[in-house]
Amino acid sequence: MPDPTLVERTCQYVLERQCQSGGFCFYRLEEPNGADTFYALATLHLLGRKISSEETSRFLEATQKEDGTFDNLYQAYYTIQGLGYLNRPLKRDPRPFLETVINRFPVENATLETQLKRLDILTDLCADLCVEIPPKRRESMIDFILSYRNADKGFGTPYSSLLSTSYALSCLGKLSYPVSGLEADRFLQACENPIHGFLDVPDMAPSFLEHILAGAVASRVLGYRPRYLDTCQQFVTHCQSTNGGFSRSPGGLPSLQDTYRAILALIHLEAIVSGT
Repeated sequence: MPDPTLVERTCQYVLERQCQSGGFCFYRLEEPNGADTFYALATLHLLGRKISSEETSRFLEATQKEDGTFDNLYQAYYTIQGLGYLNRPLKRDPRPFLETVINRFPVENATLETQLKRLDILTDLCADLCVEIPPKRRESMIDFILSYRNADKGFGTPYSSLLSTSYALSCLGKLSYPVSGLEADRFLQACENPIHGFLDVPDMAPSFLEHILAGAVASRVLGYRPRYLDTCQQFVTHCQSTNGGFSRSPGGLPSLQDTYRAILALIHLEAIVSGT
């Protein structure tokens, strides 16, 4: 668990961004949205702060349509996970919606990083809701990911990136593919940097918060211990602003999304340090 002072400042930042309607908005106007509400609830959950709010539950429940579907996969993820943090069940079964999304993967006209991010949250939801991915669909998903593996042992197009590699490894792990044989730790080593901790592409600075998180996630999936753990932790803590929120890089504009990324990164890094 991060430092108690950091925890308290972060919780205060998050709670100050709750709207009267129950949702959250990082710029503190009465304009709540599903993404900010998820990031707020997830951050509080990670920090051990329990929240019970009928207004927030109703705000999230309203995003699910009468037939159990959602506007998109991201909205489904924000709603299902958010209600889970509130210990509130969905009123309608979302599994048929997820099965439709499974059958439509990959989607057209989307970047590889977007495809991998979608697959990452889709596999999370399938695991949480006990939705089985049919064997042939599972195989096609694995083949899709592996088709973007490059000679440097990273993943991406037109070249490997830490973000794409982290998503790819996370998805492969959840699809029960043996990632240990991919030698992806060689690419992680190439992305390590003594000044920034991790870079998205080897030898290409600067770095941002999402790259530290990606490096931490990929390291845990692979059982790899990064060389510059202290640097990674310092980068994250330096992203915290005076109002308690975190930004993509030191001195930037805080957001609920980056605050969630920061806390998640610190928890992953602490787990690596402790060997858990």
